[in-house]
Amino acid sequence: MPIYDGFKDNRSKGSFFGLGIGCGYAYNFNEKWGLEGELGLGYIHFGYDKYDVDTDVLLAEDQSKSYFGPTKAAISLVYHF
Repeated sequence: MPIYDGFKDNRSKGSFFGLGIGCGYAYNFNEKWGLEGELGLGYIHFGYDKYDVDTDVLLAEDQSKSYFGPTKAAISLVYHF
């Protein structure tokens, strides 16, 4: 089963780049235990050509997509040695 149904009939070949920034906070309950949280915001740009999976025929050339928004969210329970 493909991760994304669009990958059943075609494949993509190309490149991408991204840039992001993250910010976090750590809170210690005591000397040994703590909690950390982090949020990230970023920009990603994809440039690709689309091909048929079975015949490897070029279906679409010079496609692109961009994304700007949240790229990371994390909460961690921490134990300090």
